Amino acid sequence: MRSVRTLGVVFALLLCATAALALPLTIDSVELDEVRLVSGSVNRLDVERDDEFTLRIKVTPTAQLDNVEILAFISGYEHNDRLEERISDVVELFQADANVSYVRKLKLSLPNEVDRDDYKLRLIVSDRFGAATVTDFDLHINSQRHDVLIKDITLIPNVVRAGGAVLAKVRVDNKGQKTEN
Repeated sequence: MRSVRTLGVVFALLLCATAALALPLTIDSVELDEVRLVSGSVNRLDVERDDEFTLRIKVTPTAQLDNVEILAFISGYEHNDRLEERISDVVELFQADANVSYVRKLKLSLPNEVDRDDYKLRLIVSDRFGAATVTDFDLHINSQRHDVLIKDITLIPNVVRAGGAVLAKVRVDNKGQKTEN
């Protein structure tokens, strides 16, 4: 019985130590193009490829914070290793007073090459010293029903005389949901 009580005290102390390092901040709301997102919810939002959307985040610190940073990104995208294609945005560092709500907006662009699938939108709020607050949201990335992209056009011959004909060779990429003729 004594070892159980000792274990409980050790566990409580560890919890207090962890809580002391956590960032004293709450994420009040997260909206993606005016649609409220709920972390851990079974509801998923359907967004389309080749689109840009705005992420609106409202946070309220319970203590004075310096150098607060908010980062949003979609993990699992094949080309995230290329900086120019990474699906992410970050807000500038800001100072935050206790019990004052702050709204920050981030812009995320979905490239046309992203696979139609389920992804996690990850939101990280951190400062220089405290433990980061990480929140995940489920997103379903979809494509338009009909989305045909012309990749390349080759004309044969390059110069056409009056009354002559030209042959066009067109490379088309179907990024949509339906088979196109």
